[in-house]
Amino acid sequence: MKTKVLFTLPLFLFLSACTTAQLAFNQENITITDNSNKKQIITTNLIYEDYLKLSNMKIKYGVVKFDNGAIAVLEELSPNSEYMFDGSVSKTVLIGFNNYFYEKVNSVGNINFFVLKEKSNSTILYLTLYNRNKKDMKLIYTDNKNLFDTIQKKFNIDDKLIKSEEASNKIIIDTTKQNAKRFIQTNWSEKNLILDGLLKQRYTMPKIVH
Repeated sequence: MKTKVLFTLPLFLFLSACTTAQLAFNQENITITDNSNKKQIITTNLIYEDYLKLSNMKIKYGVVKFDNGAIAVLEELSPNSEYMFDGSVSKTVLIGFNNYFYEKVNSVGNINFFVLKEKSNSTILYLTLYNRNKKDMKLIYTDNKNLFDTIQKKFNIDDKLIKSEEASNKIIIDTTKQNAKRFIQTNWSEKNLILDGLLKQRYTMPKIVH
């Protein structure tokens, strides 16, 4: 007797047609892919690079300068293969930027946009965060609102832009390599990983012994 497989082709076509907004970056550019699978590139100039390795996660930092003079920090958070991010992206922001109040102002797919305000002196940062199914996260943050708005527009969500407050206090104006590290505003530590609930162990199927 023959067994018929129903709806396989239409389902495949449906899944193939669905795309998700993505964010990627390296030392030379930021690549933005919107929901229509259109890719756009923003060129950057790397002025500082660093790494932090914790027991269950590594963080890669890059401080970059754009042609218009804007400065941004790029961070890539990569848990070890046995771990994944636990909780919402808002929780990640709360842990990493613990010196800031935050407000989520926009989102598209797994990409979220936040406005952060420093608790002691009201310095404002604009954060774009890409959560790749809790496997890794990519962050771009800057005190330049025009850059923040440009990134959102490239995801074709400019009609939903929130009129957020303009940053008036600059973190630093010296962009030499020696001073660029001071742009990094996150505070990742061993305590964050498990005690603060940033990561959790991935579930693995138990081995069946015959």
